[in-house]
Amino acid sequence: MRRFDFHKFFVFLTITAVASTSGMAQSSTVREPDIVVVPLSEQKSHLEGGQASKPSPLPNISSGSRTDVSTDDSSNKQEDLRLLKEAQSPDMSAGPREPLTLGQKKELKEFPIEWEEEKSSRNESEKKDKETAAPRSICQTLEEAYMQNAELDAARAGLRVKVETLSQANADWRPSFSVQGTQGNDWHGAIGQPAPGDPGRWNEYRTEYSVQATQNIFKGGQTVAKIGEAESNVFAGTYDLVSKEQSTLYAAISAHADVIAKEATLRNQQETQAFSKKRYEEAEARYEVGEGSRSDVAIAEGEYEQTTAEVAVALGYLEASKANYLYQVGTSPEKLTPPEIIVDIPKTCEEVVQIAEKKNPSIVSAKYALEAAEYNVNVQAADLLPTLNVQGNFGNDRRGGTVLPSPYDNPVETNASFKGILNVPLYLQGIPNSKIRQAYQIVAQQKVNLINAQRKVIQDANTTWATYLASQESLKSFIAQVRALEVAVEGSLEEYKVGLKSIVDVFVQRDKLTQAQNRLAIAQQKLVESSYGVFQAMGRLTACDLKLRVKYYDPEVYYRQYKEAWIQFWKGEDTRYVTEVNPK
Repeated sequence: MRRFDFHKFFVFLTITAVASTSGMAQSSTVREPDIVVVPLSEQKSHLEGGQASKPSPLPNISSGSRTDVSTDDSSNKQEDLRLLKEAQSPDMSAGPREPLTLGQKKELKEFPIEWEEEKSSRNESEKKDKETAAPRSICQTLEEAYMQNAELDAARAGLRVKVETLSQANADWRPSFSVQGTQGNDWHGAIGQPAPGDPGRWNEYRTEYSVQATQNIFKGGQTVAKIGEAESNVFAGTYDLVSKEQSTLYAAISAHADVIAKEATLRNQQETQAFSKKRYEEAEARYEVGEGSRSDVAIAEGEYEQTTAEVAVALGYLEASKANYLYQVGTSPEKLTPPEIIVDIPKTCEEVVQIAEKKNPSIVSAKYALEAAEYNVNVQAADLLPTLNVQGNFGNDRRGGTVLPSPYDNPVETNASFKGILNVPLYLQGIPNSKIRQAYQIVAQQKVNLINAQRKVIQDANTTWATYLASQESLKSFIAQVRALEVAVEGSLEEYKVGLKSIVDVFVQRDKLTQAQNRLAIAQQKLVESSYGVFQAMGRLTACDLKLRVKYYDPEVYYRQYKEAWIQFWKGEDTRYVTEVNPK
């Protein structure tokens, strides 16, 4: 039988007596204890999934947080705090003391909890909003990501920038007009006695204006080459946007599946924590009646503390996963449903590779990039060829003053001219030749990039297909493993109760079950990611292919409107999808 700890009992009675004495000192007010301690039975977090927080082996003390206690009670509060700290940290000079049991911890923490009303009402409101929120499916996650992902929307704006480059290249065929005018007034005056015949003082003015028009006739083929280069870059950018759309949607799928997996891991750890807590209480009870050993209690307590720490770690991973979801999708992940595979996966790897070689946007973009590089060669070669422009001028000149006649006998003069300007380069320091060689090397680089893109697409198709098959098989195995370990845990627990196995054997089996459940959650996540990964490798993970209910972005609209614009001004319309700074 265990001896009764009179020291702890005396300390507990002392704290109660001091608190009561302090309350009696008030004339008409009953004061609650100033030391706020959270009981073990109420130490739990109101997060989604019923997460239980780790109970501290020592009471939590919050001093100086009360605002309804007079300053005359400061000595009482300090005395209460000192006594409770002595109970928590006893004098070790009297020799080692046995650790507190779970029941004694509960008794030591029997103090009321105080919550601020404002914080409580806010938490209740947030909890109610989460409970009433409709579950979000994988399709809704994809739709939110398509509309609210900032990187994807920035890529759309980047494509519109390239369209304006094409508009600037087309403008080189058009004439340019300019108007120039001047107005001048001069005053003259002689210093001293003017010479005979000199009026002494006079003024003159002059007004002139001219209109000039210039038309490009030939620039060595540079205009045509620049138009071709700009248009090829626009087409390449269009397929780069498709690739960005695919990667964005895949990241949203991965974020959705990761949140679900982390929530499952948290639930598994919570169940393991509850299991360990129950074994801990049972070991305490058995030890109290003399059936168990102190080592079983210590082992159970250590296991319970470890599972509590693992719950805290799992909660941290879940919060990090939710933060990633918010970044990728633009909204908070509230009540997500398990992700579904809404695409039809081909039956063979060969079919995946064939579709990928034809549809993958990376290959098409690389082809247009090569085409743009070939046009760039002609752009650079044009610097060695002659250029021809025509130019016309029309002007008017008006003169006047106080001195007549000459030189102001003809005060109005009108002139017009038309000329052709031919420029033939002879030697330009070798710079154009170097640019031509550089352009040819860019062509060679783009050819290699095209080969690399084709190989990368084939590699991704084969890799994602192999991962998809492996995920299917591993999922089956993990499901069977979890079922087998559930039986093993139940059997080990029954054998422990009859004395055939130790409590260590029970915890070992339970730990294996928890690890298998976590691996099962990860396997489910990998299956979802690999399924959509196959679709991405084929180049079909787009909003149109997935038939998402969104406002589809059509790059052709801006392209057709502004590629050959003469004098259109920007209408000021906001073409962005992402308009909120902090979306909720």
